[in-house]
Amino acid sequence: MSLQKMHCNIATTSIANVIWEDLWTVKKELTRSNVDGSSRLLLGNKGFVQEHILPNVIETGGGGFDVNVRDVDTGSEHMLVLKLRKSSNSYVLTKNWVSEFVKRRELEENDEFGLRWNDENSRLEFTLLRRKL
Repeated sequence: MSLQKMHCNIATTSIANVIWEDLWTVKKELTRSNVDGSSRLLLGNKGFVQEHILPNVIETGGGGFDVNVRDVDTGSEHMLVLKLRKSSNSYVLTKNWVSEFVKRRELEENDEFGLRWNDENSRLEFTLLRRKL
């Protein structure tokens, strides 16, 4: 392969990565508490939750909301529960977060992920953007 063709392939891949990353409404690095068995993913973007998720989910009996989450990297779908933590006034995803995401995907602190709401399919979508260095 010529050097010019390699440079073109690298540039195309870099542009595709930038475009892919721009498709995600929330981009965040996982913290220790997201992966250490605390059984929750803290969603720091309250506006995203209130604007995109809450109008599209049904409240469960326990004060939470069932949320269908598709892992776009693997094509698998998982049911998590969205709850408001009153102590911090922030939303968290619980129930199956550790087993179906952290363990299954071998997620670690500082891995970067993306989230977006898919209106057409009424589900949250997850992707792993970058593994920790």
